[in-house]
Amino acid sequence: MTKEQYRVLAINPGSTSTKASIFENDAEVWKTNVVHAPEELAGFETIGDQGPFRRDAILAAIDEAGLDAQNFDAVVGVGGVGLAGVPYGTYGVNETMLDDATSGKYASHPNNLGVIIAHEIAATCGAQAMAAGMASSEEFQEVAHIGGFAQTPRRCCVHMLNTKEVALRHAAAQGKSYKDLNLVIAHVGGGITVAAHRKGMVVDGTDGVDQEGPMTPNRPGTVRLVSFMKLIAGLTPAEQKKLVSTQGGFMSHLGTSDALEVKRMIAEGDEYARLVYDALLYQVAGWIGHMAAVLKGEVDGVILTGGLMNDEYAAAYITEMVSWIAPVSVYPGELEGEALAAAALRVLRGEEELLEYTGVPVWSGFDHLKRA
Repeated sequence: MTKEQYRVLAINPGSTSTKASIFENDAEVWKTNVVHAPEELAGFETIGDQGPFRRDAILAAIDEAGLDAQNFDAVVGVGGVGLAGVPYGTYGVNETMLDDATSGKYASHPNNLGVIIAHEIAATCGAQAMAAGMASSEEFQEVAHIGGFAQTPRRCCVHMLNTKEVALRHAAAQGKSYKDLNLVIAHVGGGITVAAHRKGMVVDGTDGVDQEGPMTPNRPGTVRLVSFMKLIAGLTPAEQKKLVSTQGGFMSHLGTSDALEVKRMIAEGDEYARLVYDALLYQVAGWIGHMAAVLKGEVDGVILTGGLMNDEYAAAYITEMVSWIAPVSVYPGELEGEALAAAALRVLRGEEELLEYTGVPVWSGFDHLKRA
C-alpha cells in the first residue's frame, strides 16, 4: 500500500547556485535558490569538494524558513552529466553512482553534486535517496551517434529534466500519452538544446555541453572549424576551454551574457544587439527544422521552453519561422524542481519502478559493427 501524503526535497545544483524545493505531494510548499559567491567556490580545489558546503547551505535555508529538515519520504537530486549514459528514469542512489559523481568519471560539472547531497541528507532522516532527470541519459538512435570524426561521436546531452517534464504535461493536456507523440522541443535559456522526441524517446538532439547547436548567451554553439582553429591558435588548453565555455554567443558579440541587458541595449536603439539577439533565435529555429527532418516531418508539435521564452518577442520570432512544421506551444521558464519531485512521487506511489544504476553506459561505440 502507498501513503496518501508524501514529502519530497528536490535538489538541483548549478554553476554558481543551488536550487532546492520542498513538495507535499504535487504542491511546492517552499523553494530557494542559494547563490554562492565566486570567492566562496574558489576556495575548493575540485567541484566534488563543494558538496558539504552546498549541503549545509540548503539545510541552513530550510532551518531559517522554520521548516522540518528531517521528515522527508524522499530526497531527489538531479542526475549530473558526470554519470554514465544510462536509460532515462528515476534511480536509487548507490555507491557506484556516488563514485562516478564524485570523481567526474564521465564529465565534471556542479550538477554532479545533486546526488551526493541527496544521499547525505536522506541518510540523516531515513528517506530514500533518488536521482532523476539524468542529463547524460542515453536514448539516441544509433545513426545519430556518428560524428564527423571517428574520434568524436555525438552523444545524448540535452535538457532532459525540463523537456521530459514539459512533454509529459503537454501530452496530458491533450489527453494523450507522451509515448504516442512525436515532438521537437527546444529548451532556450542560459543553455540551449534542441531535440527530437519520438514516441517518448530522445532519438537525436544538440549537445549542450560539447558546443553543438545554436549559440547561447555565453557559448558559441556550432562554429566553422577552420576559422575556429585560427581563433584558438596560441591559446593554452585552459584558455581554449574558457573561450568555448564562457566567451561565445552574446558575450563574444556584445560583452554580456545577460539577456535582459541585451534587451535593454536593443530598447536603447542598438541595432547590432538586435541583430545578434535575432541570430540566436534564428539558429534555434534552424535546428528545430533539422530535428523535424530527423522525425521525417511526422511532427505532432513543436514545444518552446526555457527562460528566454518568457520574452514574447523571442517566442514569436521562433514560432513564425517554424509554425509550418507543426503547432507550436510555448512553456516559458523551467519545471526542474517540479520535474524532480514528480519523478520521486511516481516511484513513491508505485507508478514507476526505481531503477538500479550500474555505471555501465548503454552505448559505448561501434566496435560491435566494425569488421575485424
